[in-house]
Amino acid sequence: MRFWSSVLLVGLLRFARPAGAARNKHHGRYLKRNGRTNSNRSGRKLQKLDFTEDVEFWTRFLQESIPSIPMKTSRPTLLLTRSPTRQPISNTTSRPTIEPIRNPTLQPSNEPTRLPTRFPTTEPSNDPTRGLTRSPTLQPSNEPTSVPTRQPSNSPKSPPTSQPTPQPSSNPTSFPTFAPTDSPTPALLPPTFEPSNNPTRLPIPFPTQQPTSEPTVSPTPLPSNSPTLKPTNNPTQQPSLTPTRFPTSPPTASPSSSPTFPCNLTPEQRAEDIRELMATVTNDSLFDDPTTPQAQALNWVTNEDAIEPTLCPDRKMLQRYVLAAFYFATEGDSWDQCSAPAEFDDPDAVAAANANCNRVVTPFQVNNDRVGDTSTDAWLTPVNECEWGGIACWGQDTPNLEFHIDQLDFENDGLAGTLISEIGALDSLRFLILEQGNITGTIPSTYGDLERLLILDMDFNQITGTMPEEIYGLSSLQQLDLNDNRITGTISPSIGDLNLLTFYQIDHNFIVGTIPTEMGELEQLRIAFLSVNDLTGTMPAEVCANRNNTIPPGNLGVLVSDCSGDPPEVVCSCCSSCAPV
Repeated sequence: MRFWSSVLLVGLLRFARPAGAARNKHHGRYLKRNGRTNSNRSGRKLQKLDFTEDVEFWTRFLQESIPSIPMKTSRPTLLLTRSPTRQPISNTTSRPTIEPIRNPTLQPSNEPTRLPTRFPTTEPSNDPTRGLTRSPTLQPSNEPTSVPTRQPSNSPKSPPTSQPTPQPSSNPTSFPTFAPTDSPTPALLPPTFEPSNNPTRLPIPFPTQQPTSEPTVSPTPLPSNSPTLKPTNNPTQQPSLTPTRFPTSPPTASPSSSPTFPCNLTPEQRAEDIRELMATVTNDSLFDDPTTPQAQALNWVTNEDAIEPTLCPDRKMLQRYVLAAFYFATEGDSWDQCSAPAEFDDPDAVAAANANCNRVVTPFQVNNDRVGDTSTDAWLTPVNECEWGGIACWGQDTPNLEFHIDQLDFENDGLAGTLISEIGALDSLRFLILEQGNITGTIPSTYGDLERLLILDMDFNQITGTMPEEIYGLSSLQQLDLNDNRITGTISPSIGDLNLLTFYQIDHNFIVGTIPTEMGELEQLRIAFLSVNDLTGTMPAEVCANRNNTIPPGNLGVLVSDCSGDPPEVVCSCCSSCAPV
């Protein structure tokens, strides 16, 4: 029974393995606008085997399951029996024991026993040593000591082997060896797939040639000699012995002498730079009078604009400034819709202002993406200006113009005040529509800088002065609609330069003089309203040659002048109709 228990114990220790687990008007429109709409990998947990409990269990199991059967062994037992046999062995030994036993057997044993007898010899050695010897004797003593030692010797009985053993030992040694072997033992078994639950008590003197696949479950009590490739989930209890390969960004040696500011500019520097930028489109002297629209706009973009992040002096801010100046110049606080909130940084005030804005731009059919063409946020609210009502911007498919103003569109919204020259800085503008308002003053000559402008429509206002000569330099212009204003002056011969013009409406003004022959150069012109002015003379034959009832027919389908009365102010034999006197 004891033999099989011993065999089971050795097997468990040696072979155990961890377990795993539109709009329209009375006189008509050329451009028709339609309606508006403003792994899990479940990892296996390691199971820590308690070999002691396993051995005890299986020992008890064998003791309870296997009946005790007397057996005769072919060789002597490894351990002494607790009591002598009742009968002497039947066979006699061939040689006597080295030392006589106290009570000799009747016949000598075949070989001496491997372990000393339970009782000392009749004649003990002179005296046992009082303490353990530091090293074993080269030769065993002739006689055993009277009392066996209770502690193992301090050192092994022989020096360590220079080469590893072919097979690993069944049980680890009680104490580590004092020096490593000359070469590592060959790996007879593959490494485990999961790290051990507990780290080793002490780090190994040198790092392994390859890192482990995964970090240990918990940090080691002592730091490793070099950092791991991956950080641990939890900080180590002690600092590492060597620094990391790359230092972290070091903190400043002392606090900065001054706080940081938006745009890396002090408020004074930022205000100065903003004024300098805005002075590129505005007469700087206007900033000194706080009642001017330009001064109010400068103050707003510098100190009151609540958009985040704070804007820096650049092209984006310049566009926002121009629109703010337009707002203040056209008395934006008195608009019927989309006026600015009472408090720019008050969410409730902003929400109330947005609720009173339903203005969307006229939906012209354009070939590019647009931004804000259906947005209806109030003006000067803390969003991108493209989102303000009555504005549309170029979209993302035009990278050089993205978020630049494409359309400024207000009709019958109570606009008053004057037109500002700064609008000419919006060189991306294609549609400028400010109809049916109370705008006074003159048309700024800077509008001639709007080289992309397709439509200039400011009818039914109170605009005075003459037509700026610069307007005739807008080579892309297709619609010039200024009827029902107070415009004076003459029709410039330069009108012939607008070779893409299709719609020309200047009726109900105070324009004088004769109709220039250069107007006959407008081969694309389809509609022309020239009536209710102070024009005189005869309609040039060059203009009549473009009528659509000629041979060959031209494009001019509608031509209206003051050709009624006797005598008529304008003699026109080719006009489609004459305004009544």
